[in-house]
Amino acid sequence: MQNFLKYKTLEKILIFFLTFFYIYSVLFPGMPAGTRVLIGALGILISLFDFIVEIAIKKTIRFSKKSLKIIFLSLLIALFSLLVLVFKHTSDLEFVKYPFFIIQWFGGGYLLTIMHRKVYGSIKFENVGFFIVASVLLQVIIAFLMFVSSPIRDLFTSINLNEPSTGEAFREFRLVGFASYYFGAGIICGYALILIPLLIPYTGKKSQIRFLAFSFILILALGMMMSRTTMLGGAIAVLIMILPFKLGLNSRKKVRLFLMYTIIIPLFVLPVFFLLDDKLIETIQVASEFGFEMFYNYFNEGSLSTGSTDEMKEMYKLPNNSVTYLFGDGIFYANQLNDSSGYYMGTDIGFLRLVYYFGIIGSLLFFLLQFVVLCKSISYVINKRVKILFIVSMFLFLLVLNFKGLTDLIFLNVLFGGFWLNKRNKITFKGKELI
Repeated sequence: MQNFLKYKTLEKILIFFLTFFYIYSVLFPGMPAGTRVLIGALGILISLFDFIVEIAIKKTIRFSKKSLKIIFLSLLIALFSLLVLVFKHTSDLEFVKYPFFIIQWFGGGYLLTIMHRKVYGSIKFENVGFFIVASVLLQVIIAFLMFVSSPIRDLFTSINLNEPSTGEAFREFRLVGFASYYFGAGIICGYALILIPLLIPYTGKKSQIRFLAFSFILILALGMMMSRTTMLGGAIAVLIMILPFKLGLNSRKKVRLFLMYTIIIPLFVLPVFFLLDDKLIETIQVASEFGFEMFYNYFNEGSLSTGSTDEMKEMYKLPNNSVTYLFGDGIFYANQLNDSSGYYMGTDIGFLRLVYYFGIIGSLLFFLLQFVVLCKSISYVINKRVKILFIVSMFLFLLVLNFKGLTDLIFLNVLFGGFWLNKRNKITFKGKELI
């Protein structure tokens, strides 16, 4: 029995590290690609092996109807993008390549789904959610340690070849994590924060509620110091907790206990700051002034604005013709025009980048795909209120984020593995059943 428990513990550790290195794609020295790509490739190979075994041994072809619908939608986006490129005489293949990214992300989700089913017997929303939250918690802790300690920062930056070229300049005032940077870091931190209140109904012990409360505080505070976008996820999470929804059995009592811990835990942590070195306190203060700039500005100047929000307003440059609105210009990056300034039309706004690339039609297809993946990924969740809140809150999160920068949540949503849990269609070779 002891060996069995030890074996399961090692498998859980493996799931945790696979989840972490899938979410945060690290390019280690000597490796041909980032960890997300490698995990996805391994998942694709395993799925192909399973497919061949089905044919060779069971004489049956089985396929997931849900995943095929999603791949079909991604192919439709790619085809429409290709038509736009031909019509506009451009060569930017950004969304023509999209189905390959979808398949890669599906591969990673498939591998982790297999691991969850082997360890837990089935894929469960709460298990996947806890692993995601734990991965993000580890990331923000690493980011904090990298910010306050040069040796730790040098260690992590030396083993990740994907370090951004502007990393050193930004590290002076904001947290830059281990393969987690800027706006992208805020997306993932916000995603985890939204997950936390949805996991509260599934807690069975006070220690689990304490873990979620501790995670919420740290991911919100340190995540803000990485990217202020994190605050959006925190705001939606708070909204979920105060809305008059009963998430599940005894959930109100658990939510009250969770909120109590979010007050108590900082009271125990804050005295530690008085024991810190003055230089370390000053370093932390620099990051906090960046992360909570809008609140500093509000108390000092009466305005909630930040440097990035002011800059973002200047990026709202709307198309000047109806053809671009409908079909786009087929250009995603400015370098397609031999312009080194950055994004096409000088805008980093997510909705505008999509519209400029393949118009409103392509944008609607993109968000339709996002919504379908969101729904299918947790199709197995029994608690309907949790399911509805997950779909509504994550889709709202996606839409609002795209008013700032281009956001795609599919790579995170596939981790919940709902695509492979439905009754699969099948075609038999030696039986009468043909579909």
